[in-house]
Amino acid sequence: MSEKNTKRMNVKNVSDDEVQEMFEESFRNQLGKYNSIDEIEVKSQKTIGKDIIRVEVTVQGMAGSPTAEDFKSGKVKNASPIKISREDKGYLSFEILPKETVYLNSTEYIIAYQSV
Repeated sequence: MSEKNTKRMNVKNVSDDEVQEMFEESFRNQLGKYNSIDEIEVKSQKTIGKDIIRVEVTVQGMAGSPTAEDFKSGKVKNASPIKISREDKGYLSFEILPKETVYLNSTEYIIAYQSV
């Protein structure tokens, strides 16, 4: 994050698509490239009336490591916080919600994050 980016991002001035794009890039750079995580789908949603954004990352296919249990137990290095930033809009950090990590089936799971 550059020195110019010391202000917190106003979530009202950023779209869900922008958040998803920035989060996916940060997630891949910060976490994905150090683990066996290739296929992901990112969805974000603003909390109405609050400056909170929830992001869900669906890990698809045979991810190998880390597993959903690794995320639930906090064993995954660099899993949190995930930071997004744009020079014209500021920065935003997302903390993992480990207890909200859920299995979809035997090869897919969802990791939940919330802006702080």
